[in-house]
Parts: sequence; C-alpha cells; structure tokens
Amino acid sequence: MPAATHDPAEEAPPGALLAPASPPPRWLSIPPAVFYGFTAMSIVGGELGMALMLLGLLLVRPPLAYPRGELTRLLLPFGVLFAAILLSAVVNPHPLANLQKSIVYRLVLLPPLLLLILPHVNPRRMLQVLCVAVIAMGLYGAGQFLFGIKFLNGSDFQLPPFGGYYRASGTFNNGLTYSGYLLLVAPPLAMLGLAEGTRWRWLWLAGSALAVVGIFASLSRSAVVGLAASVLLLLFRFSRRLGLAAALIAAALIAVLAVGGPSLATRLQDDPWVQHSQLLQRFVLVAPTADRSAMDRILIWQAGLLGFLDRPIFGFGLGNNNPELGPYQHKVVEAHGWPDYQFTVGYGVPLHNIYLRALFDLGLVGLLCYLGLWGSVLLSIARGLRAAGPRERWEAALLWGLAAGLVASMAAGCFEDNFFDGEVQTIIVAQMALSLYVAWRVTRAAAERTARAAAG
Repeated sequence: MPAATHDPAEEAPPGALLAPASPPPRWLSIPPAVFYGFTAMSIVGGELGMALMLLGLLLVRPPLAYPRGELTRLLLPFGVLFAAILLSAVVNPHPLANLQKSIVYRLVLLPPLLLLILPHVNPRRMLQVLCVAVIAMGLYGAGQFLFGIKFLNGSDFQLPPFGGYYRASGTFNNGLTYSGYLLLVAPPLAMLGLAEGTRWRWLWLAGSALAVVGIFASLSRSAVVGLAASVLLLLFRFSRRLGLAAALIAAALIAVLAVGGPSLATRLQDDPWVQHSQLLQRFVLVAPTADRSAMDRILIWQAGLLGFLDRPIFGFGLGNNNPELGPYQHKVVEAHGWPDYQFTVGYGVPLHNIYLRALFDLGLVGLLCYLGLWGSVLLSIARGLRAAGPRERWEAALLWGLAAGLVASMAAGCFEDNFFDGEVQTIIVAQMALSLYVAWRVTRAAAERTARAAAG
C-alpha cells in the first residue's frame, strides 16, 4: 500500500475526494440524481434519467477527466460483453429478430454516461437521493408485506397472501425484482452509515435497514443467500481472521447442505412448528419433494444444460429461451418418466440461474465475457481498497459496500436471471460504473501522493 503523506488523525469531509475540482453548472447534478432516484421506481424512470444525463453532457460538454486511454480501459469489459451478445444474435437463425431481443442489454450506454458525468458532480448527493428513494420504497414494501397494499403497482399485479402476510415487491411488479434491487443498495448504504461522522449517518442506516427488511419481506430465498454472501465479505473488512473463519464455516455448511440438505428439509416438513407456519416453510423447505419451486428449478437447469450441449459456443441468442428452452424441458421430464409433469412457471421461461442463462443464450463465449466483466470490476475495487489512505475512509467504505452488493447479486444469480431483469440490470450496471469511478479516483490520489513524496 502506498505510504500516506497525511496525518492519520487528520479528518477530511465525507466523500471529499469525490467532489469535483471545479463546480460545473449546478443543474448538471440533477440528471444523475434523477437517474438514481428513479431506478427505485421503474425502467422508464431510469431511462429518463439516462436521457437527462446525455442531454446534460451534450449541453455542457465538460472536459474529459481521464488520461488518454483510461476511459477506454474502464469501458472495455462492457463493450466486450455487448459484442458477444451481438455475435450470438448474428450467428443464430433469424439474426434481425435476435438483434431486436438483444436490446435487453441496452444499458451498455449507461457506463459511459456515468463515467463521463461523475467527475463533474458530487456522487455523495446522488447516493443521498438514492437512499431517500430506498426509504420511501421500503416503507411502501413494508405496507405490502403486512397489508397487501398495491396502489403504486400495475392493475394486473397480484399479491396473494402467504402465511398471513403478502409478498412485498415495492414499486416493482415482482418480489424477485424488488429483492434483487435491494441487494445491491443495502450493503453500500450500511457501510456509509458506519463510516459517516455527521448526522447523515442516520439516513444511510435507515436506508440500509429498510432495504434488509424489504429483502426478507419479498420472501425471496435467493436474496437471503445473497445477503448472507455480502455479510460474509464485509466480515473481512473488520477482521481478516473472523472473515476467514466465517468463510470456512460457510464452505463446510454448504458442503453439508449439498449432501444432506434435501433430507433435512424433508424432516423439517414433518415438524409441527414448521407445519403451522407457511412463512417459515417458505425459507426452510427447499427439498424438491417438499417444494415444487425447487423441483421446477432443478428440471429447468437440466434443460438449460441440454440446450447448451447442442450449441456450446454461441448459444441460442439472447432472449431466445422462449421458445427454444421448451423442447428441452419436455426431454427432461420424459427422461425422468414424468411425461405429464407441468411446470408451475411454464415452458420456455428463463432458467433461474444467470450463469446457465449466459451459457444457454450466449454459449461459452458469452459466459466468459460476462464473468470477465464482473471480474474486472471487482479487481478495480480491490486496487482501490489497497490504495485508499486514511483520508479516504468514506470512499473505502463505499467501495467495500459496492463490492458486497455486487457479490450478493452474484450469489443470488445462482438461482435467478437477475442481470437480464431490466430494473435490476440498471442498478447493477450503475453500481459497477460507480465502483470503477471511485476506485479510479482513489488509486489516482494514491499515485499523486507517492509522486509528491518522491519529489519532496
């Protein structure tokens, strides 16, 4: 780690490193704030924020804050994944129709917009707007969970009661979308609350607390797994020994559950305490014999692997799981001797596993590009954390929180197609771009400190 030239006791205002060197027109801060606020509302709202950011950049034309080639390096993994999606569309039958479906990755435009505008605004203000939106959405989600209210949702949205409660979905139309969104924002808000030394800490902590409550109120088991993964990562922030011990325990627990989990869940099903609580059953009954949703997922995963074996290099093209996956689902149930089996989620649905989804849609080429994007972002965060000095405590806390949110999303992705869910994809890509920018600013500041120390 580079040597710090500042006194460790010296205090810097929270997020001071991220403040713009010279303030641009004040209204330029509005578009990214609108974007972050609207990500909690709808896809349309997020796209409105993107359009406003583009308009602001075109009108102000701020100077490029990055050295030559640096912006290209940051954006390259996004472009490589987009190229893999386009290649898969073109090599498959009906390329024009495939290209139309590939618009689901339209958010390839978001990283350059954010990376160009972030040096000229205060990201701290954007995150405050996001936190307020999360608090509002969390309170609404709590009302859904307790009372089934849905006045902000579409008329076709249904909230069937589950064990006396309702599955919260916030301002979205699906509980999995709601929990997938909250997974990405809860850890950074929590870390900012712990790092903040002003009254704003209560805003961050309130936002993170409501986000965690919303995750459980969504009744999404995959999100609970993701939340556990984020907590495990953050343990390393406070104690490496504790984090390593927790990681070893988690690995052993996963191994035990992989072998004995289904039989344990079956035994739990007969427990009177579990039988009297549908809500408890939701989280403990994961055996295929006890949970139709678990059985559906296993069969869908098997179908996805069969399809991948047929087209291993470029897959079937993004968005072609319907109808391409359906015949493989039929093959799987026939192989099991269940020709009359009916999937509760239907035929040709997404695979409920983002990695299998990448294999089926984009083949090995697409999966490698997808993992390369995530790996590049996490590597940048690690570099930023190594370079962070004592004056960048707030920025380091933000990087830890962003990393934990992204890891949570990756863990939940073992059971959901979260990256290709429009609203969740928006916040994933936004948090990736923010991570890259914050890490770049921190490493640049460290390099400048080192240069000054060498010159002095």
